[in-house]
Amino acid sequence: MSGAQTPPAGPAISEDTLIGLAGFAGIEIAPEYRAGVIRNLEILAAQAALLAAAPVDQRVEPAPVFRT
Repeated sequence: MSGAQTPPAGPAISEDTLIGLAGFAGIEIAPEYRAGVIRNLEILAAQAALLAAAPVDQRVEPAPVFRT
């Protein structure tokens, strides 16, 4: 992919942080899956950082919501 930018690094998530977050959510993550879950959370955090860093024109208004 030409012109692709490297996403900013998200926050590093420790296993202790993951265990705390899992406990807060009321779930348990088996030890053999923790490394993968941590990696996915770090990827999500990096993607969120890209969205948060995007400039937003203050003149742009949100689209209307139509409900029936």
